[in-house]
Amino acid sequence: MTNTKPFYIQKAEELGLIKINDGQIDSVKTEVCDKIISVARIVDKLQPTTAQAVEDTLDQEAIVLSRVLSGTSVKAKEYWSELRTAFGVKFGEMVSPSIWSDARFKQIAREIDMIFIGDRDVELIEPNSILTSYESIDESNRSVPVTDFAECLSQLKDPDLIKTYGKESVEWDTSLDVLKQVRAKGLLAEVIHETKQLNRSETKLSDVFEHLAVRASEGIGILRGSLGGGGGSVSILESIIGNPGGTTLNWIDNLSSQEELIKPATTGITAIDIDLGGGVKYVQQHKLSGGRLLTLAARTKLGKTGFGVQIATSLATQGLKVGFVSLELSRDQIEPRILSSLSKKVLPSKDYHYLKTIEKTGYFCVSDIVNCNPSTAEDITRLLHGVAEGLLASGGMIQMAYPSKADLPTVCSDIRLMKAQHPELRAIVLDHFHYMQSHQGCARDESVMLKDRAYALNDLAKECDIDLFLLAQMNQVGLKRDAQNVQQQQREPQLDEIRGTDALGHVSHAVWLLRKHKASENEQNVPKNSIELWHSAYRAGQQLWLAEGDSYNCIQLDGEQQVGVSLVQLDYSTQSIKSDNTLTKIDLLKHRSK
Repeated sequence: MTNTKPFYIQKAEELGLIKINDGQIDSVKTEVCDKIISVARIVDKLQPTTAQAVEDTLDQEAIVLSRVLSGTSVKAKEYWSELRTAFGVKFGEMVSPSIWSDARFKQIAREIDMIFIGDRDVELIEPNSILTSYESIDESNRSVPVTDFAECLSQLKDPDLIKTYGKESVEWDTSLDVLKQVRAKGLLAEVIHETKQLNRSETKLSDVFEHLAVRASEGIGILRGSLGGGGGSVSILESIIGNPGGTTLNWIDNLSSQEELIKPATTGITAIDIDLGGGVKYVQQHKLSGGRLLTLAARTKLGKTGFGVQIATSLATQGLKVGFVSLELSRDQIEPRILSSLSKKVLPSKDYHYLKTIEKTGYFCVSDIVNCNPSTAEDITRLLHGVAEGLLASGGMIQMAYPSKADLPTVCSDIRLMKAQHPELRAIVLDHFHYMQSHQGCARDESVMLKDRAYALNDLAKECDIDLFLLAQMNQVGLKRDAQNVQQQQREPQLDEIRGTDALGHVSHAVWLLRKHKASENEQNVPKNSIELWHSAYRAGQQLWLAEGDSYNCIQLDGEQQVGVSLVQLDYSTQSIKSDNTLTKIDLLKHRSK
């Protein structure tokens, strides 16, 4: 039987590290061996995972990238938004390169992400644009040769690639889930190895546990969809300086980019604008512009949806990107209202019904679309083209969503996805708070569930940097109080008249309670069907924007000038505001204060 040497002894002899005579080690190059051992320890610390701990996810990575690259640019953007949402990547941040195990995939994903967030000269997420983008960057920033990059792109864009892995309809979600699980397992292997290394070293035990806590949080974040979120703390130096000229919010860039006072976009309802600092702010670089939860509550059939439609269409026609999430009404119920309201704002002769104009260029009512017939179809079609052109010319947008029987997690997911697809989204109208379904794991007690929902939506508004206009239902308490008010005086509704919870009153930046106005015998010139809009809460006080030449001046209304209730009139036929007496009341209060 042949006496074979142990594998590592044989390799050491082949490398000249040791000499063996007659089966005995004759000499050892001690200095060289010591250096090799030192290098091995360093490599072990830099690359803590082992080959056995790494799972092969190339198939899933290929499926994900192929799905993004094999369709239209619009679909590619939607899929990439879903990927960013699944891994919890915050707005303006990059997708973590740790998702990808292949160097070519990593570089392709980086280019897609750079195009998505607007840091490349090209705008379309499609193979030719991605290749052009990659070719344009400095060679030192390329991790793979252009030829390899192009060849990989060509393979991934083949729509038949996904079919080789299984059913196209399920492979996307499955692949994303596998990637998240594998990355979490890989992180766990790293943490276990790091723990062993730290335990062998002289690191303080407290530092070890702090390190493990951070890594554990990262792993939980991957599984729950917050990769890239990285916790909520920030260094004050980073907050001051940040990355100058970058996309991170910091005070240096904030103050250096100060311009003349910019009037916010109006909701078209002065009664609401004065409680919002003038309206909804435009997107400004290096500045957070939103993050407010705004509640508008009323009883059934008073016109909550109409107010929401008015707000969305007014903001959009002033150039803002706006979302409208309808939980109660279907697409064929909401969109005619949106279109009619837009026609009141962008069409020629918008102050007149189109049938009353010679050119038939005025606005159209909701019923004109719903009850359209062959004799009016041509006119309505032409006017709809005009609405589309007017909205495009304004630079604004209204993104619609109709999640059927949606619960809180579904609504939050839809809003996050909407924001991911449109990073400049400034406001969302959610219709409505009480129509959301209960979700698995929520509190059984309705008041607790609604309280949790209110706080979750408030957090969502801050997370997405949007103004979230929340339509809500009022309870019957107010009706009983009105019945008890024998003196028939104008009674101010209270925040506890919002159905189920008073949490909305606590967390909302502003709250408006709507009530049908009952005119007294002494009132004159009050429009019929007027609605009382009570300014029930406004954290930042009330502000009025006044034109002064070519600019605007913002005036803070003091205690004596603040408005407690406004009378507004909603034109239900076009879902637009017909009248609002807020300015008249402010002028009257100013006069009295003098």
